[in-house]
Amino acid sequence: IFRMQPSQNDVNLFVRFATDGSTFQTGAIYGAETYTLADDDGAVGFNTGSAWQLTGTTIGNATARGISGHFYLVGANNTSFPSVILGSSSHINTSGSHRSQVFTGSQIVSASDGVVNGLSFLFSSGNVANSEITIYGLDKN
Repeated sequence: IFRMQPSQNDVNLFVRFATDGSTFQTGAIYGAETYTLADDDGAVGFNTGSAWQLTGTTIGNATARGISGHFYLVGANNTSFPSVILGSSSHINTSGSHRSQVFTGSQIVSASDGVVNGLSFLFSSGNVANSEITIYGLDKN
């Protein structure tokens, strides 16, 4: 579960994973789809991205703007199948309008042997101005 505000205006939110605990993968190994719900604002999809994209439209950074959401990371410790991310988020864009989206992503097949053991949030430009991230684990037992 996350809440973030970017340091710059008009940016998208991305997530990258690490397979060694600290080196976040930047190669073209991410597949993702994002669909913005409001007024059919659009869809984003790719099979060789450098990160999972969590927004379909850009986020504002003025007072009371930012993004909040949640996602599940499935198969993080599995080297037989790609790890998958799926969730939804809500944000305020640069004009002050609400937007929401659903998103999903996966390691591409050639990268599916990497155990995901770290996540990094980043904006398309600038830094994270402030944030709150809470991680919960689910036990199948």
